[in-house]
Amino acid sequence: MEELLDKGDLDYLVEPDRYRGGVLFIRELIGAFFYVTEDQADVARELLRSAGYAIYEPGGQTAK
Repeated sequence: MEELLDKGDLDYLVEPDRYRGGVLFIRELIGAFFYVTEDQADVARELLRSAGYAIYEPGGQTAK
């Protein structure tokens, strides 16, 4: 992810944080969260989509 964002010349911040995951066995996990500035958000989403990543959309929807 970092390499992809670097190649796209985007400024970003990475922070570890906890989230809940799972379907049958819900558990707390730790993951890396990537943040970009609001004015770069659309560019970052398109860059990730073009690389095959599913994009999280607020409200629980995942856009491909």
